[in-house]
Amino acid sequence: MPDTNKIFTDDQSDLLTEVLNRIVPANGDLPSAGDLGIAVFIESAVNANPALRRLLQRDLPNSHSSQPEWK
Repeated sequence: MPDTNKIFTDDQSDLLTEVLNRIVPANGDLPSAGDLGIAVFIESAVNANPALRRLLQRDLPNSHSSQPEWK
């Protein structure tokens, strides 16, 4: 995605990818959702919706240090 359309920080994009990988994990030869690049699609969709963009920019943690530990 061109930087002009990028609304998430690198840390936020990484977190979203990790969450997507947890929701839809890899299975056999099939990759996980995050590994398919779904986070880029979500970022593009969020960028087109100002209310959703504000919500996620505000509430999606801004650094890995604020991420929950995966168990």
